[in-house]
Amino acid sequence: MEAMKSKKIEDATDTELASKFGIIYFMIGLRPQHTPTVQESKTLFTYVRATYKQRTLDELVLAFKNYIEGMYCEDVKFYDQFTLQSLNSIMNGYRKYLIELNSKLRE
Repeated sequence: MEAMKSKKIEDATDTELASKFGIIYFMIGLRPQHTPTVQESKTLFTYVRATYKQRTLDELVLAFKNYIEGMYCEDVKFYDQFTLQSLNSIMNGYRKYLIELNSKLRE
């Protein structure tokens, strides 16, 4: 899978993370006035690096692509805010996707 070959989240700069999250915010329809502040973004980036450090930047976007396509994830409601809880729900859905993909590859 091509997404797994991109830069690891733990090695990404704040600028690289901000770029990917900009794509994610657009994908989920988060209006600009509701995107995280600079300080909230720093907290988000610290959390993402600690929690998903072995995932890649492209996997992060793929997880949200899967979400908007209705795959492997419960319905997350954003209500004009991006929370760590919603991030975790979507990343858990991505983990289910990887487990299923791995199972298919072993067959």
